[in-house]
Amino acid sequence: MKYTIRMVVQNSMRTDRIRNPSWTPGSYVSSNKNQRYNRGFINLQESIDRAIIDIQAGKKVKEPSVQLQAFPYPCYFKDNFLNSMSSSFPIVLMVAWVLFIAAFVKKLVHERELRLHEYMKMMGVNPSSHFFAWFIESACFLLVTIIIMTIILKAGKVFPNSDGFIMFLFLCDYGFSILAMSFLISAFFDRTNVAGLSGSLVYIICFFPFIIMVTIESSLTFSTKNLLCLFAPTCFSYAGQYIGYYEGQNIGIQWDNSYVSPLSNDTTSFGWLCWLLLIDSLIYFTVGWYIRIVFPGKYGIASPWYFPVLPSFWAECCGFNTCRKDSGRGLLFTNIMLQSGNIDHKNKGNEGFTSEGEAELEGLPVGVSLHSLTKLYGQTIAIQNLNLNFYEGHVTALLGHNGAGKTTTMSLLTGLYSPSSGSVLVYGKDMQTHMDAVHRDMGVCMQYDVLFEHLTVKEHLLLYGQIKSPGWNKHELNQQVRNTLKETGIYAHRHKRVGMLSGGMKRKLSISIAFIGGSKTVVLDEPTTGVDPCSRRSIWDIVTRHKTGRTIILSTHHLDEAEVLSDRIAFLERGGLKCCGSPFYLKEKLGQGYNLTLTRRVSD
Repeated sequence: MKYTIRMVVQNSMRTDRIRNPSWTPGSYVSSNKNQRYNRGFINLQESIDRAIIDIQAGKKVKEPSVQLQAFPYPCYFKDNFLNSMSSSFPIVLMVAWVLFIAAFVKKLVHERELRLHEYMKMMGVNPSSHFFAWFIESACFLLVTIIIMTIILKAGKVFPNSDGFIMFLFLCDYGFSILAMSFLISAFFDRTNVAGLSGSLVYIICFFPFIIMVTIESSLTFSTKNLLCLFAPTCFSYAGQYIGYYEGQNIGIQWDNSYVSPLSNDTTSFGWLCWLLLIDSLIYFTVGWYIRIVFPGKYGIASPWYFPVLPSFWAECCGFNTCRKDSGRGLLFTNIMLQSGNIDHKNKGNEGFTSEGEAELEGLPVGVSLHSLTKLYGQTIAIQNLNLNFYEGHVTALLGHNGAGKTTTMSLLTGLYSPSSGSVLVYGKDMQTHMDAVHRDMGVCMQYDVLFEHLTVKEHLLLYGQIKSPGWNKHELNQQVRNTLKETGIYAHRHKRVGMLSGGMKRKLSISIAFIGGSKTVVLDEPTTGVDPCSRRSIWDIVTRHKTGRTIILSTHHLDEAEVLSDRIAFLERGGLKCCGSPFYLKEKLGQGYNLTLTRRVSD
């Protein structure tokens, strides 16, 4: 006789697997989980079997009743706290890092928003040095936090069985990926608050693939898991779950089991996930670096998308600075144009151009040369086909009304913007292809003050003096800083933070920074803006005193300032050069004397 007993699912065991994927120590004596057959199935089977036997035997057969007893199991530790939090532990660890992402992204974008990053590049700071400064500062902050977190996890007995050093390395690995993700996210934003909020949001979204992995974990292949683990928060949370599995087995994560999965038929391990975190970090840093170079944002000169294969890129990385083959020809062409004063009428940017004679400029070394420089903002022409030379030992002033193109020209000279066409040669080096080499010998005072609010006046000069002249010893640097402070009249304020200075004092500090370190090319964009008349005269003296051996370019609105300071004046109008020459030459050539208007009141 054959029969089948169908029980409800609540009173039967699942038959699709032999055991649970993750083993944990325990007696497994539980009427709710492991001994459901005792809750009716066995009793019903026994009653039916007895009835069949009695019918076949024709009499009531007495047999002992069915009894069950579990096998003995050794003593084990049951961590109720770990069992209750094992499912929520990955998300708790992930959320703990949200504020770090927001803070690191905001710090990077804040410096770009204030144009501090570009200003440091203009003063000769290598972008890699600026990056490592941010990286070391952020990493030290993270390291302190990781040490505290490791102590809490071990001393608080959250993970009492795991190796403390492995936990520390695991958190450091994830901290490195946090820095890499912050660097990547910051490359897409120019506004501080938007960047901080978006960074936190992107970080949280990158955790969602972990939920998918946990839900369909058994059906995922090794490649699919690796692909989902390209999101660092997902990879970190998945690795944290492995630690929870080992702690549930009273083993903890150790060196000998880090590459062995605690789950049956699993293709990944804790050790491999740690390597994936490191790979994620390298990918984030590489992509972020590439985006920053190809898409620098509002400020900076963009490189072509194929720049890694250009010989000039590797020459710059290796420290070999070579000029373009056509730079000498361009210099000769520009010299002929400026000295002859005969410009083709098709050259609209220099229409009506007037220059001093050939004898006056003969033999002077050319410091900076502009070749057919053009800058477009959409359909608006800011600079159109500008050709001009700036000579060493001369102060050349760019004069013009608001909107004439002075500030745009200065921005192109310093590399803040990239030209739409044309080129800028600084001592024979193309600004676009040899920017780092050009910036090492350039001092800049921008139209606005770009300063660090938390540094003092003296600390600013010490910082930029060391950047511009790394060969100076401590005594020489301090002496140069002291002389610069006295020349600009801010020696008495040397220990004040920049946030406590007036606008005129900040302006003097910006000019001091431009001249310190012996820069060969000095660009001063409206240097006396917001300065009182007395300080204005002292700034004039500073410019005049330091022009020997330098190519000084300044822009101004004031004709008297240009006349006092400049050896040559270039008048700009609507983005084009109208006339250029020494003040005496321009007066002689274009001056029409004075007009005197008299008004007489007639009596009744």
